[in-house]
Order: sequence, then structure tokens, then C-alpha cells
Amino acid sequence: MIFKRFNIFSRVQIVMNSILLLIFIVVGLFLYYNGRENTYTIAQVETYNKLEELGQIIDVYHVRDRDILNMAANFAEYKINEYSDIVESDSSTSSFGAVNPFTKKPMTVKIHEWFVDEISLLNNFYIVDEINSLTKANASIYQKTPKGYVNVSTNILNTEEERLLGDVILNSSEIVQTIENGNNFRDRVYKNKSWYLTTYKPIYIDGKIRGLYYVGLKERFGRALKAIFDERKYYKSGYAFIITKDGKLSIHPKEQGMDYSNTEMFKNLVKLKEKQGIFTYKWPETKKAKPWFLNFKYEETIDSYVCITVPRKEVYSQLNYRSLYVVLWFILFVVGFQLAFIYLNSQLKEKRKVISKSIAKIAKGGSVEIIKTERPEYKEIFEDVNSISERHTLLAKYADRLVDDQLGMEQSDLLKNDIIGNALIHVDEKLLKAAELEKEGEKEASLRKWESEGLSKFVGILQQHTNDIQELSNTIVNNLVLYLNANQGALFFLNNENANDVYFEQMATYAYDKKRLVSKKIYPEEGLIGRVYSEKKTIYLSEIPEDYIKITSGLGELRPSYLLIVPLLLNMEVYGAIELASFTKLENYQIEFIEKIGENIASTINNVQINTRTRKLLEQSREQSEKLALHEKDMENSLAELKNAKVESDQKSLETEGVLNAINSSLLVSEFSPKGVVQKINSNYLKLFNVKQTDLIGKSHSEFTSLDIGMPEYKLFWLDLKKGISRNIEEHIKLPNGNEYWLNGYYSPIFDKNNKVYKILNISIDITKVKELENKLRLGKLK
Repeated sequence: MIFKRFNIFSRVQIVMNSILLLIFIVVGLFLYYNGRENTYTIAQVETYNKLEELGQIIDVYHVRDRDILNMAANFAEYKINEYSDIVESDSSTSSFGAVNPFTKKPMTVKIHEWFVDEISLLNNFYIVDEINSLTKANASIYQKTPKGYVNVSTNILNTEEERLLGDVILNSSEIVQTIENGNNFRDRVYKNKSWYLTTYKPIYIDGKIRGLYYVGLKERFGRALKAIFDERKYYKSGYAFIITKDGKLSIHPKEQGMDYSNTEMFKNLVKLKEKQGIFTYKWPETKKAKPWFLNFKYEETIDSYVCITVPRKEVYSQLNYRSLYVVLWFILFVVGFQLAFIYLNSQLKEKRKVISKSIAKIAKGGSVEIIKTERPEYKEIFEDVNSISERHTLLAKYADRLVDDQLGMEQSDLLKNDIIGNALIHVDEKLLKAAELEKEGEKEASLRKWESEGLSKFVGILQQHTNDIQELSNTIVNNLVLYLNANQGALFFLNNENANDVYFEQMATYAYDKKRLVSKKIYPEEGLIGRVYSEKKTIYLSEIPEDYIKITSGLGELRPSYLLIVPLLLNMEVYGAIELASFTKLENYQIEFIEKIGENIASTINNVQINTRTRKLLEQSREQSEKLALHEKDMENSLAELKNAKVESDQKSLETEGVLNAINSSLLVSEFSPKGVVQKINSNYLKLFNVKQTDLIGKSHSEFTSLDIGMPEYKLFWLDLKKGISRNIEEHIKLPNGNEYWLNGYYSPIFDKNNKVYKILNISIDITKVKELENKLRLGKLK
């Protein structure tokens, strides 16, 4: 009844206000919970997109690190194969301390030493240091033992800057089991607060796995990602981090390297058993814990979870502010509505229709014409509508340009201050950066292919003409000039056959598709070649001396613009040099390519020269052996004549003494008692041994012979002599003064009147030089 007392306008007002209030409550609750859900969804989508972006960045850096590791591993394999003549000694062993990787207790390991060119590999760090100097990678060589594989050469240092020798990989480890099957082993490990990419490969000796080598590279992308992750902020306090499968924080703004494996957050992450998702957790895990959202994605390339975490309060803070804002505005609206209802109802009716139509069209994605008005009370509203329309048009045009790959163009300030426009600008920047990275990757791949093909080409060339050094030299220079697009080239090799006349000999030249047979000697102290010999470094000149070199072409003689001289190094010794002249600049990768193949060229030509010298030495040895055989035969004939003369008659003793005197003056003669004691020794012996008679008289034969006196053969030797049987032996003599000699000796028993042996006559010749020559020939073949 009271309601009827109000006029129609008031009742309409009351009804409208009640309806507005009811609608506000219902719609407000709906919008709040719907907005809460939408806010959660938007936050989830946005963080997912951010995770995708981080994942792409991780992939780019990981691929780069993996390529660098592959290059380092390939170079290490190349260096190991280069020393394929590793010899494992059966007699030389070493024992040293090691550490059990599980118990951390010391243990003793005994190994048979490895030798490369008669140099022990134990505590020899040339190979691993060369790998490190060229690739910046850690390298170690492990030798197989019954307990596992033990580190005998490494460039890895401990905290005291000492090499980590003695590191043991037990037989029970996955690494050893993989290597024993002949396979390579790759892993990603965390140590010293850094992640490393590692690879292990087997080492074969005589076709059997006798060791392995390790190459490890510190992940460089971790340091780059740390800066990228720290730059990114999500809401006010949110941040991104990376956690491994075992709970270690590999990247974190504040707690990097910490172990989270025992936290409820990590346990929930593992319990989900999903590669991507979102969940709520409380942090810190104390009474003051607050709820956080964690959006995660598992990245297989780094075997870790990439996460973005944001306080739940911050996600919903904008919604709470908006809700409060709406309530306040509703109150103000109701108050204002009561005051201006009648007036505004009539004034805004037509204008609302125009505005509603324009906003509805924009909301549906359409465009509207600019709305004009002369009424100041409507001008601001119309300008806002026009601004929204203009911004939508600019966004559409910008998106079309991105689709057409029109990247890096200057944009309007309206887009820079717009959320969606700013996001499109970030996408534009990312796409532009990705395009640049792709171009760089294609260029690097092209250079690697060029280098790989070149190495393969010259390996094949070096396997040809191994018996003709001149043809081999011509082929090397010819192909090198053509492959590098140079104009002229020459190959010099060090000739040191005469120690008093060492010089560089020009082996081959090539210019303008023609071989030029120019004989040239350069001594080590002369010119640029001599400078390369002394410094052992490459020389690259862009300003060439006036009269140093000329290139003849159809235009006459011209001085080249660039000159490159690369030393041919083998075991840090200069064996020769390559000289290239060009009108065009030689790039760094071309120079590095020549330096890489230089060692192979030096090794190959050196081997050819060694083989040539070996054939000459073998011929000399054969001739000397024939002369020695004739000498031995003459000696045997002389001894036979002596024995026959003694048997025929004791009356010819004077004649026999004359023969003995002749032998005594030209050969090594000594006399022993039947028990092997020196009784007499001639001056030839004393002169050869550089001793006095008192040093040897009264000494036993067993004191300076290399024969094993405990063996039955040595006892039989003296027993035969006592029985009157002559013996001929080749023996190695070691004197107390340190001198050593090789003798070919004839031992003959001397009889008294009762036909009993009363002394032993020894006549020998010095064959030490023959033995040394044989030893040099044997070592030359081994090399």
C-alpha cells in the first residue's frame, strides 16, 4: 500500500533501483567468479606462452653447446687416432694412488705403462693440453685396469690447481658397461656448481679396448640463460627458474645450486608425472606460507623442468581492485542516477544508441567511421570510441605485416602504449632475432662443410704417391692452390741429412694452373721462411716486400696483395713450410684449415723421407754384414790352422807362438783358467775397454758378461771347454766403469803334455758398431 502512494515516476525509480541492485549483486557475483576463472586461465595461458618462449631460447643455446661438444669430441678422436701406434708395455709397470669414487677412500692402482714414440703417456699431458688449447674442452685419457678405468693424463684441475690424476671409473658404472660394448657414452652432469656436457669413447690397442678418453664441455648456455631468466618478471614478484629431475636448482634468481628435492613443492611436481601443467603450492614451507601458482614444462634437451611461479594473491589482485572499483562506482552511479535520471534519460537516449552501435561493432571485430559531435558533453566519449577503433585498425595492419614477414619496421606510439601492440612488437623482435640466428647458423654450417670436404680431400691425397716424394709434393701444392682459390703456392721441406748443411728445399711450386720447376734453397736464418722456422708461427702479410715474389699473368708480372706462410709442425718441430700468394684476402677459416692439414703433410712427407733413408741404411747394413761374415771366416780358418798345428806336434810351439803373436797384435786375445778366471789379457782388450790389467786380472768371466750364469746353457758352455770342446758365442759385455760392448768370441781349450785342459784361449772381434746400426734400423722401421 505504501508503494502505491508514490507517483509513477518514483515507483519506476524504486523498481529500477531495486532491479539494478539485484542485477548488480547477481551479475557482480557471476562476474567475480567468472573473472576469477578467466584471470586464472589468462595467467595460465600467458605463463605457458612464456614457458614456450623460454623453451625455444633453451633449445637455441643447447644446440650451440652440443655442436661445440661434437666438434671438440671429433677433434679429440682425430688426435687419438693420430697416435694410433700406442704401445702397452709388458715389462714397465707403475703403481700410484687413486680414489674410489663411491667410498672416497684411497686405493692403489697398478698399470702397464703406455708408450707413444717410446715416451710414457703417464704424466704426459701433450695430447689433452692440445685438445684443450684448440677446443677449450676438458679432456682425460683413462687406462683399463682390473678395478676399472684410471685417469693417467688430464687437463682437469682441482681446487689446488693440480691435475686430477688417479680418478677411477669403476667397472660397475654405466660408462664402463657402455664402453666395453664398443659404444660411445654421452651424459650431462652437474659438478662444481655448473652443468657439463660429456662424451666418452673407447681406445683400441691391437684391436682390443684398452682404455677410453673423455671430453667435457661446460654448458655455456647456463650463464646466458641466467641473465635472460633474471630479466624476466611476472606480475610483481613472480620469476622463472629451472630445476633438475633430482631437485637441484640449475637456474634461480636467488637460490641457484640449492637442493629442493625434499620440499613439498618438488614432491608435488614429481608426483604429477606430467611434462606440462600448473598447480598451487605454499611457500615458504613455514607457518607464514602463502599460496603460489607454479606453471611448469619439462624440457628433454636439458632433462629439467622450466618453471614460472607467481603469488596467487598477485594474480587475483587486479580482479579484487576491479571488484571494489565496480562497487564504489555502482554506489556513485545510483546516487547520480537518482539526481539525473529524468534529465539524462531524455538527453542520452539518442546518443546512447549511436555509442552502443559503435561499441558493439568494435567488440565484434569490425571497424566504425569516426563519430563527430559538437556537444562537449559527448565529445570525450566519442573520442574514446574513435581511439579504440583506430587502435584496432593499427593492430590489424601490424599483424598483417608480421604475416608477410615485414619485420623490424617502426611502429606508432599508440601500439607501443598498448598491451596487445606491445606484445606484437616483442613477437616482431623475436622473429627478427630468430631470422638472424638462422642466417648465422647457415653460414657456420657452410664453413664446416667446406672444411670437412677439404680435410677428406687432402687425407686422400696424402695416401697417394707415398713412394714418390716429388709427385706427392706437386699434387699437394696443386690441389691446395686450387682449393683455396689462391694464385701461387710453394712447398718447402727441411733437409737435415747433412748436419753441417741444413736448409729448406723447395719441393714443388704451382702458379696459374702450371707447375713451375724452380730449384731453391733457403737457410733457416734467411728471409720469411727462416722467421717461420724460428718462431714456429704462421705469417700472414697484406703488405709484401717489393722484390719478394711476383705473379706472372696475361697482364705481366704483378705483386700479390696477400702472402701466407704456414709452418709444417710435427711434435712442435718445424719440418717445412707452405707459402701461398693471392690477389684476394685469405679468410681466418682458410688459414686455420691450412694449419690443420699442415701436421698431416709434415708427417706424411717425413715418413716418405724416412723410408727412403731406411732403404739406404738397409743396403749399407747388408754390405757390412757380408764383410763381417768374411772376417769371421778368416778368423775361423786361422784358429783351425792353429789347432791343427798344435795337434801335429808340440815341437812346433815356437811356430804356434808366432801365429799367436800375430793374432795378439790384430785381435782381442785373453786367457782364462778352466774355472773362468782371467789370467791374461792383451793390450787390444785394454785399449778397447779403457782399463788397466789390474782391473780385469783375477776377475771371473761371470762378473762382466751379460749371459745368465744361472742358466744351464752357461754351465754347459764352461763344461764343454773343460772337456776340450771349442765354443763360439756372441756376448754383451758390461764393465764396472759403465762401458758396454758387443763381442763375437771364439773360446778354445789349451792342453798340457798330459792332454789335460790347463787354460782357455779367447779370440774375439768388436761388433758393437754393427749392433748399433742394427738397432737404428729397427727403430727406423718402428717409426
